[in-house]
Amino acid sequence: MPLNKSRGLKRTCQNEDCALPFYDLNREQFDCPNCGEQFDPMRPAETPSTSSAYPLRRKPREFQIVAP
Repeated sequence: MPLNKSRGLKRTCQNEDCALPFYDLNREQFDCPNCGEQFDPMRPAETPSTSSAYPLRRKPREFQIVAP
């Protein structure tokens, strides 16, 4: 599939409650189309911590009932 350059770069909303991916349409200044948060290109991208993004799924412990 060819890359469509008219859409610009794919960005992610910097509002943690929104986090919608969208294209910047080659604009210098732009807002999130979903929540209206103004995008700050100088703000570093936040990467989710592995513990919160991918919770560790462990098998529940099996208990053995021992009669007294």
